[in-house]
Amino acid sequence: MSVLNSLIFLLSISFSALILPSLIPGFSLLLVASLCFLIFLNISIRPKTYKYEKNLNFIYAVNYSNIYIPILAILLLSIFLITKSFDGSFKYFSNFGLLLIHVLFLVFILNTKEYIQTYLKSYIYLVLFMSILSLAAVMLISLGLIDVNAHNFSLADATGGAFRRDMGDGSAGGYSFPYGLGLILTGSGKLDLLGVQFFRISGWAHEPTSATLFIAPSIIMLIHSNIISNNFTKYLFLIIITLFWFLAVSVGSMLSFIAVYFFVITSTLYIKYFPMMLSTSLTVVGTIIFSSILFYVEPLLDSSIFSTKFDLSSQTVQVAIGQLTWFMPDTKNNLNYYLLHIALWSIISLFMYIVIKGILFQRFLNVYSIILLYIIIHSMKGSQESVYGLLFAFFWFYMAYFSIIKDASR
Repeated sequence: MSVLNSLIFLLSISFSALILPSLIPGFSLLLVASLCFLIFLNISIRPKTYKYEKNLNFIYAVNYSNIYIPILAILLLSIFLITKSFDGSFKYFSNFGLLLIHVLFLVFILNTKEYIQTYLKSYIYLVLFMSILSLAAVMLISLGLIDVNAHNFSLADATGGAFRRDMGDGSAGGYSFPYGLGLILTGSGKLDLLGVQFFRISGWAHEPTSATLFIAPSIIMLIHSNIISNNFTKYLFLIIITLFWFLAVSVGSMLSFIAVYFFVITSTLYIKYFPMMLSTSLTVVGTIIFSSILFYVEPLLDSSIFSTKFDLSSQTVQVAIGQLTWFMPDTKNNLNYYLLHIALWSIISLFMYIVIKGILFQRFLNVYSIILLYIIIHSMKGSQESVYGLLFAFFWFYMAYFSIIKDASR
């Protein structure tokens, strides 16, 4: 049961987050059937004994008496999807299926709570496996063992248009996918970082931003938890996954990590160690020091990877600004636009409420709240509409919520 449950869990959180599920025809129906089957099977066959790590002893709180907040989150998601139904491009069947999968996934998590530790470990192993294969693909190209153009790959064609990043790049596609190890972005050419030119990698995700969103929780867990008990193994995993994260060169992920730990460190200092005056002084001094460092890394900021991201006229920046200023009156936007964003930001507010409870009002720092905060900040580059439909994002929301219930009951 452990292996089967873990497999369906990994397929669930990979749904729309990674490309592999989209390569399987009829995957949504397969996932619905699998979740239904395993829910029934786990209800019928219960393990006799449970054995948990100390850092996961909140598992007993994962039950049907504590699902009011998760149900509220799914209701807000349903309102968001219903509001999208007034959009002409809305796909009724696929979005109804998405909502059904969310409901089944929550029931699946509740009924297999004794396997949560196994789920977390299997997720880390999946990220590790993806990182190793992607790094192997990079080495084959860097050492000149294969020609990057000999392995051209069209993701739009392979997924039937589910991912459209390279839709306009023709049959050659915008990627290289050597031996199916990992995607390498070739459509936009090589990027420049401090005079070094290279292709970015995205593993099994359609772009580096999505790849780093998927692997970031594993980095945070390896740093802050003992989910991998052996220190040598844990740090080896951390080095390999971090190397993949670095070669993906996602500016959004870098800024998200900076913002997350700036918030965590300053809030921890303010609440647990220092009075307001000293905390404020440390925050101001830290901001000045950080600004001074940026002044001396002009060559880094002039690199193509950074210059395009910080150009106010770039599409990335314009999309991010548009999503953050959605509430501003604009004759180009209709009523449905504002209703959709009200529903979307209601979900974000609920997620943020759990983050604040987990970081500011708990005796011990809640690692799952840190992960949830990272997801919230990472999505602010303009990808909120896609991120908050992911089972992956909702899973970490559930983890943060249930672990807070345990902490609050101490």
